[in-house]
Amino acid sequence: MKLYQDKDFLYERYVKEKLTIPEISKLCNCSLSAISNNLKRNNIKIRTNAENVDLYSLKNKKLYRDRAWLKKRYQTEKCSAIEIRKEINCSPEVLNRWLNKFNIKIRTISEAQKAWHQKNPKKRTGSKAPYWKGGRYKKDGYVLVFMPEHPNSIDGYIAEHRLIMTKYLGRPLEKGEIVHHISGVRNDNKIENLELLIIKTHSRGYKNIYLKDINRLIQENKRLKEEILA
Repeated sequence: MKLYQDKDFLYERYVKEKLTIPEISKLCNCSLSAISNNLKRNNIKIRTNAENVDLYSLKNKKLYRDRAWLKKRYQTEKCSAIEIRKEINCSPEVLNRWLNKFNIKIRTISEAQKAWHQKNPKKRTGSKAPYWKGGRYKKDGYVLVFMPEHPNSIDGYIAEHRLIMTKYLGRPLEKGEIVHHISGVRNDNKIENLELLIIKTHSRGYKNIYLKDINRLIQENKRLKEEILA
């Protein structure tokens, strides 16, 4: 029996998960008619066009703009920021902005970690994971720290210089905010070596650095030529 002929499979995908017929046909690599015919054969009621429109609207609604929904998911149901972001497909900065706009208190890092472990007591992450190496590693010169519940984390990790700046500020980083290494050394994450910039300022800063380096090299070359010709 083919997968799309299985009543339980169709019921799970179409009724419970609310997938559309095109989505199920893509999943099963079959035609649209094969799915619709088997839904009818298994007495699973096919949605009307109006119901499909409502479902599409619900799936594509920017739910983070709904205060009641966001408060329920974040405060009442204790969902993590990562879970909510995955559910509504938005960036950390967008979610944080709307939490702040609705005066929904953002959890501290320790509160977020505690809530996550309470919801996932058996999940082997962090020091309990089989390939745990201390929760820190380097990538492209940057130090990354394992902290899955931090609002600015990506795939469970956050760059250490960004983490230190958020602790110093007492809030997550907003969209467009960049933490710049003053010395240019990417793993020198002392707070005195870090400054908070916006993207445009950060780019301009690097441009100035490059111009200074170019001017310095021009002067050095000029001096060397004079010494050679002397």
